[in-house]
Amino acid sequence: MKTALAHLSLTTREEVKDDNIIVSVLYPYITSTDFEIHTVKGSTTSSLEVEDFEGAQEAWAKADPPEHVAKQVVDAIEKGTAEIVAHDWMKRASTS
Repeated sequence: MKTALAHLSLTTREEVKDDNIIVSVLYPYITSTDFEIHTVKGSTTSSLEVEDFEGAQEAWAKADPPEHVAKQVVDAIEKGTAEIVAHDWMKRASTS
């Protein structure tokens, strides 16, 4: 689903560029926020803990602060960049 959304966004970028509308796609890593505590959970929804996934604690230890992600968004707006990847190591991982 995320790949489809990215491709749709990049297609939209091409369609609206003559109208001076710039569409960018940001591929973030984990962002350390309190989003989860503000979500509504139904009685059938189980809340998974970080420990439930192999390597999850290591991944959360590398989580980006919201300010890092916000800076990337601002940079993309200023530069008109089509695709922004949160970290260079993510680019290498996605091409292998």
